[in-house]
Amino acid sequence: MTSGFLPGDDWADEFEAMGLGLALFYGTLGEYLTWFRGRTARPVTVFGPPVADWPRAWTALHGALGLAHDPRPGDPVTPTVGGAALTGTVYHVSAHALGVRTPDALLRFVRGFQGSMLAMHHLFTPTEPDPDAAWRSWLDRTFAA
Repeated sequence: MTSGFLPGDDWADEFEAMGLGLALFYGTLGEYLTWFRGRTARPVTVFGPPVADWPRAWTALHGALGLAHDPRPGDPVTPTVGGAALTGTVYHVSAHALGVRTPDALLRFVRGFQGSMLAMHHLFTPTEPDPDAAWRSWLDRTFAA
């Protein structure tokens, strides 16, 4: 039998994170059904370096994506990953996640429960020979201490 929570006293934080995660999940599902229905994606999950200061980390992420400090759904995004310039649109913003849709991907940046920023993407047309390495390098540069 399980409660769905990890052992320890931080169950309230886990509960909040699960609720925020569901909002990202449903937002991503809506984007998939609207823009990518029937297409198969290559999943990319990459852990960035440990984050000690989350407000600073979100500011760094927003800057690397070409976003204002307080992004909103519909805002344009312009990152460069692995030498390729991407364009996209924010579709989800919460205290723990940011979702971006490009013509060929659903990019999701998530505050990892263990202290790292996670890139959890769905790439419908991978352009890099090793997208995991490209995103790992991008996260390392973006969140370098």
